[in-house]
Amino acid sequence: MIMPEFERIPMKEFSIADVTEGSKRVLVRGTVIGCNAESGAVSLDDGTGKIDAFFDNEDVKAELGHYKEGDRVLVVGWSREGGLNGEVLRALKGNLNPELKGKVDRIWGEENV
Repeated sequence: MIMPEFERIPMKEFSIADVTEGSKRVLVRGTVIGCNAESGAVSLDDGTGKIDAFFDNEDVKAELGHYKEGDRVLVVGWSREGGLNGEVLRALKGNLNPELKGKVDRIWGEENV
């Protein structure tokens, strides 16, 4: 039996304020402002807005207990009404300055990033 080819839709990085239902597969970075391991939800703020990411994967839900308010994270997921259907959640290490990153992004412009 021949299996159909699987093609993953590429993700695109967005500031939270720019995520819409039509954004499809997105990557956002932000600071954890709330986390509920039981429901699989993480709330993020990147300085431009706030968004909730919802995870169905039991492995990711089990890891949510390790995250706390103030942690910097990266989320990949699908835009939907009320937030994101999360696929990937990763901690960001280091001293990333969100304000400075925003300035750089604006200078470069979307077409060059």
